[in-house]
Amino acid sequence: MIQGRRPSAAPQRVSAQSLAAQGRGEIIGAGSYLYRVQGHETLLMLARTYNLGYNEITLANPGLDPWVPSKKSVVHLPLLFVAPQAIVADKRPGIVINLPEMRLFHRRKDKRLQTYPVGIGREGYDTPITQGKVRRKQSDPSWYPPASILAEDRGLPKRVPPGPDNPLGSHAIYLTISGYLIHGTNKPFGIGRRVSHGCIRMYPEDIPRLYERAQIGERVRIVDEPVKAGWSGSGELYLEAHPPLVDGAGSDESKGGLLNLANQAISKALDRRKDQEVAINWRLVELMAQRPDGVPRKVGDPIAQAAAAK
Repeated sequence: MIQGRRPSAAPQRVSAQSLAAQGRGEIIGAGSYLYRVQGHETLLMLARTYNLGYNEITLANPGLDPWVPSKKSVVHLPLLFVAPQAIVADKRPGIVINLPEMRLFHRRKDKRLQTYPVGIGREGYDTPITQGKVRRKQSDPSWYPPASILAEDRGLPKRVPPGPDNPLGSHAIYLTISGYLIHGTNKPFGIGRRVSHGCIRMYPEDIPRLYERAQIGERVRIVDEPVKAGWSGSGELYLEAHPPLVDGAGSDESKGGLLNLANQAISKALDRRKDQEVAINWRLVELMAQRPDGVPRKVGDPIAQAAAAK
């Protein structure tokens, strides 16, 4: 594990992470926490309790069995998120889905920014990198399996009514991106995984919140940002690196690509704060590119603060 500031003890439960977007901060969430496994808890159970995806909790805890962690294991809960460039650069209401981290960010009409873990398309049914708008919303939706799914499972009916067997869950948000939806699920353990036929899946408890706040006509952007850099409200620079979705994620070429992306993300962050002088820990940046685990870490301190710490 890459070393950093020691996390705090975990809160009891976390719903959607959010913050007021009026300030200059580009970091969302409560922080990093430690939690000691109790009873028969699994990492998947903890992920859902703390509004994380399977990918996020397993990457942050590489030595733990996600299904049968040893009793009293200490679990790292990364409840801090750097906002994607697409959100930072555009303050208008809208939805951004960042595929490598499998997370949705929603800038609401009231200017607050919220984020939720999601499931995305599996290989061969990749969720596209594109943009569109919210076309309509439907509670208790019926599901009409497309021809591609009916070809895989000829026992499926042409219409699945609302209920526990409906894979759309309790709410669906239909997009102008043909064939793609943001919806709930009847298989919540798929959040944070590549398991769908391309649609965006959300926890059953999360989709009603987004459904209520998302507006018809809001822009929806699906992006590929494996590395993000952003500023805290106090002027510290954070970096967050995820494994890329492409094949060969563990290769030297991929690691070099992530380092280039990290340098680009930091350069863009510095451009956003031309008046900010910061001391950057380039060794930590390199380590994060070599071992991307999705955990945001502070890689830059304001010059005055860095000098005082010496």
